[in-house]
Amino acid sequence: KKGDIYIPGLSDFMEKAKEERLVLPETEEKIAYLIPSICVVPDNPKSINSLESLVEKDVRLGIANPETVCVGLYAVEIIEKSGLTEKIRKNCYLC
Repeated sequence: KKGDIYIPGLSDFMEKAKEERLVLPETEEKIAYLIPSICVVPDNPKSINSLESLVEKDVRLGIANPETVCVGLYAVEIIEKSGLTEKIRKNCYLC
């Protein structure tokens, strides 16, 4: 497909597009960046304030599919680096 602007979520996709000559390398501009965050319901009734909070029994965590959405991939990487993967996994589902 053709378009006027290409805005990928990961720099890997831009590199691939440049390799395949789908975009002109000299036109690349960084226009945004992602800051991972934990979003909670209003008033935060479960007092979630850290990754450690996500292991609590009554907490449910939804993340984007890491195979299709970059923020889902980042979420998995952050959880893995925290060392809490197995404890958080039981509360986690894909959105």
